[in-house]
Amino acid sequence: RSYTRTRELLKDFAAALIRSDLCVVVDIYAAREPDLGQVHARDLVQAIRERGGNATYADSFAAAAQLARQQAAPEDVLLVMGAGDIAALPDLLLSPDR
Repeated sequence: RSYTRTRELLKDFAAALIRSDLCVVVDIYAAREPDLGQVHARDLVQAIRERGGNATYADSFAAAAQLARQQAAPEDVLLVMGAGDIAALPDLLLSPDR
């Protein structure tokens, strides 16, 4: 996500994510644009909740991994999506001591 894309597609993102049992949202990845303060990851969490979904904000990948580990049951499927250094999150999910 980028700030502009998140702002413009906020309702669409929320509608797509409300079906998950839990959506953990981390900060927006600022790949090619500055944060102008017009949208925050918490706005997406609020939009998901307003539509009846279960979402929470995590201020870091480590916090997101901890939340996911606390909520996940043995047969659950965790889907990790994002940009930038999101590839670090699966390792955090599998390493509870991090």
